[in-house]
Amino acid sequence: MDRKQKIMRLIIENLTENKLIEYSYTGAATTMDANILLLEFIARKGAVHGEFNIWGIIDVPLQLKAQYDSRSLLNDELKMQQQIEADLAEVSARINRLL
Repeated sequence: MDRKQKIMRLIIENLTENKLIEYSYTGAATTMDANILLLEFIARKGAVHGEFNIWGIIDVPLQLKAQYDSRSLLNDELKMQQQIEADLAEVSARINRLL
C-alpha cells in the first residue's frame, strides 16, 4: 500500500468513528497531482446533512481542509462547518503523529 492509500484509509477510518457527526465516505476524486488527495463525504447530524470534499497535500505535514459545493446544505450550517473543521484538524494531527 502506498503512502496516499494509507493516508486515505486512515482518514476514512478516523472520520467514520466520530461520535458527534456521522460521516459517510462516498468516494475519491482523481487529481492530476499524485500528492493531492480529494475525498468525498456526507456529514449528518440530526436532521442536517450535506455533501463536502476533503482535500490535502500528502508530501508535507497533512492539513486537511473541507470544501463545500455551492449547492450543499452545509453552507447554511456554520456550527456544523466549524465542527467539521475541528474534526479534520484532529484527524490531521493523529495522522501526522503516525507517519
